[in-house]
Amino acid sequence: MLIDSHAHLTYDSISADDVVSNMTSDNLYAIVTIGTNVETSKKAVECASKYDNVYATVGIHPDYTEELTKESFDELEQLAKNKKVVGIGEIGLDYHTPGFDSKKQKQLFLQQIELAGRLDLPICVHSRDASEDMFNMIKDNIHILKKKGVMHCFSDPDEYAKKYVELGFYISFSGNITFKKRNREFIKELPIDKILVETDAPFLAPEPLRGTVNTPKNVKLVAQKIAYTLEMDYEKFAEITLENTKRLYNIK
Repeated sequence: MLIDSHAHLTYDSISADDVVSNMTSDNLYAIVTIGTNVETSKKAVECASKYDNVYATVGIHPDYTEELTKESFDELEQLAKNKKVVGIGEIGLDYHTPGFDSKKQKQLFLQQIELAGRLDLPICVHSRDASEDMFNMIKDNIHILKKKGVMHCFSDPDEYAKKYVELGFYISFSGNITFKKRNREFIKELPIDKILVETDAPFLAPEPLRGTVNTPKNVKLVAQKIAYTLEMDYEKFAEITLENTKRLYNIK
């Protein structure tokens, strides 16, 4: 079985009811549904509270930095105390969209790192076009993070994966790792007990479904591609990544 360690079940393009009702046939043990701002974090908690085998993270994605107020952050902190919340995320830095404010993004990211530290939760990190600043921020604040975290949908330069593992972080791979032009050789240098798989549904459908609406059942295609790259038995790889995700997010 597998755990989809990062999906967005609160998006309109996905039916959470359908996804959950098919989890047994899709060989899914659990799904972690991810918040990206206060509103979607609320929805993630509601979704996780509705289904036994769904868990949530709550957080403010860097694209929503301008939405931050004291009131919204206080609300996020209260949401984070829900028993089905297993992490703080999706948080981080994104320098891709023109007009970004790196100073504000870093301030918000640090606030959420500190929140994770206070609540003894891991963080789920989004990093796009900000690899150096991201690594330095995590390295400089690693002492705060007792439960460390995961680099979601890893797409930074390949050499950073090993650096994050050395800090105690997990590396999670999504559908983009299956794309034909994507280098996968660096995965062989990572400890197998630090690898997670995810879909980032409804985004980043893996090959050969690229361009379609992604769903958690497609996490199997990600796992199969990585197992093939590592020349590992698929069932063994699935078992290891399942246990990795349970350990990171304290899922029973």
